[in-house]
Amino acid sequence: MKLIIGLGNPGLKYKQTRHNLGFDAVAILADKFKTQVFQDKFDGKISKITIFDQEVVFFMPMTFMNNSGIPISKLVNFYKISLNNIFVIFDDLDLAIGKIKIKTGGRDAGHNGLKSIDSHIGQNYTKIKIGIGRPPLPSMVTNYVLNKFDASESDEINMIFHFLADNFNLILCKRYEKFLNLYYSSNTSSKEIKS
Repeated sequence: MKLIIGLGNPGLKYKQTRHNLGFDAVAILADKFKTQVFQDKFDGKISKITIFDQEVVFFMPMTFMNNSGIPISKLVNFYKISLNNIFVIFDDLDLAIGKIKIKTGGRDAGHNGLKSIDSHIGQNYTKIKIGIGRPPLPSMVTNYVLNKFDASESDEINMIFHFLADNFNLILCKRYEKFLNLYYSSNTSSKEIKS
């Protein structure tokens, strides 16, 4: 079983903000693969489906970001999912808009959602980092992540979501290098065409 987690905060106030990027990515994936309706379980929203001959669980913890690890640990313990089959999608301040990085293990880099997950299940899961860029001053970070993307940023982020959905089999098969090579080559080509 593969577990795909999107990080975010519950409630309309946070909908489609930069910090809720993980929720939005999982919603796009669920729509792409026509999953069953999300159910409320494990203090989150869960949907199960079989795709590419693999059982996949999509999950959005409905605690606030700082406590994401609590519902995730409940789900992981219930289904006995190993860390190497867990993928977490989230916003990354240290990557520019339009950038993706995939890494297994490693530190939380100050991300409160990851910090909570690490403290409850450990670090050796796969992180799918999607860049949101960083504001010019550290004091601006909280407002920045809790605000919505502007129109050009939204276009870039939506393109990433749809690329992720169209090439999701590479993620499930852990062919990260091929996924990233495809993404950056197609991204460069589309920008050249636009210019």
